Amino acid sequence: ENLLFEYPAFDDTLEFVKKFRNPVIDGTPGRGWCAGVLGESRSGKTYVLQRYLEHNPPVVADDGESYPVLYLEARDDWSPHHFAEQLYMATGAKSIPSMKTAMLTTACMRRIAAARCELVIIDDAHFLLLERRGRPLNLFKSYIKAILDLKTCNVLLAGLPELHDFVWINAQLEGRGGFPKHHVLPLDWKLKEQRDQFRLLLHGIDERLPFRRLSGLSTPDAAADFHRFSGGVIGRVMNVVQAAAFAAINDGAACISDLHLKLATDQRRRPKDSYGYFERSNSQ
Repeated sequence: ENLLFEYPAFDDTLEFVKKFRNPVIDGTPGRGWCAGVLGESRSGKTYVLQRYLEHNPPVVADDGESYPVLYLEARDDWSPHHFAEQLYMATGAKSIPSMKTAMLTTACMRRIAAARCELVIIDDAHFLLLERRGRPLNLFKSYIKAILDLKTCNVLLAGLPELHDFVWINAQLEGRGGFPKHHVLPLDWKLKEQRDQFRLLLHGIDERLPFRRLSGLSTPDAAADFHRFSGGVIGRVMNVVQAAAFAAINDGAACISDLHLKLATDQRRRPKDSYGYFERSNSQ
């Protein structure tokens, strides 16, 4: 469930986040800019951002705790007050004071500055900005603008590609840095370099699975089936690998077989998709 292989596209996204936080190596952090990490659902954005967070934990010093990176994973049922509460807790607060939203938001801004935050990451930001209307949308925008206006840290919005169009027509966000962005794209099977990357990814996953033998996930035929099923979206690959691995463990198998992969894809295939995935004799 927690298997992670840092393939080249993963590293490219991680490098973008690093440079956005610190535009000059060993220099001071960026301040007051808004950027985006954009990609379709299950493209791997969250894996990268959470790994970055793991590498930048809170720091305990003689003068107290600091939180160089704050991470929020937005939800579609959040109200503006929920957003303020989550932001407040992300700064290391043990409890949330009982106060109105406007006052709590002001308290959040003070805590962000006091926590010496350098980067605020809002994952799944489309839930806050693309699916809201009226006053809630205006409040979410104003809260993000308030963080930027602190001029103590940058804000990174991660979410669907449509966020780009949204930010572009909202000058209060786009105007703060011009919204530099990094797109996390599916690997294209038609391009040899990306096809090789996809097979390298599958091999890296295979090596990390808890089996006595490799499962041959990166063989040309298996990789082609994985790509056809997933469209090159890494999260969809992992859906199949995890399900097939669980089945193989239950069978006491030495590795994942084509039968395990076929069962996993059959249960998850799209409507009207009748292709025969992994229908080959398994010699493993």
